[in-house]
Amino acid sequence: MLMRKSTGGIIKDWFLGTILWQCALGLLVGLVLGHLANRALRIAERRKWIDPASFLSFYLLLALLSVGVGASLGLDDFLVAFGAGTGFAWDG
Repeated sequence: MLMRKSTGGIIKDWFLGTILWQCALGLLVGLVLGHLANRALRIAERRKWIDPASFLSFYLLLALLSVGVGASLGLDDFLVAFGAGTGFAWDG
């Protein structure tokens, strides 16, 4: 049976489900993942746990992790990966 919703209800569902959940939360999760990865890489480099040749694999693993986390949470995985790259690039 079809559910009948008002135009306001449909717009509310679209805004909450698409804009807030997938987009905004996707970017926020990506920024947090990227920032934490940046901190972890700095600690590992300072303590000589990682050599410069392994940096490329770290970037690849960050991208795969962010896409996996985004897909698991039902977020837009492209925005999570974009946010992770942005959060990783911040040197704050």
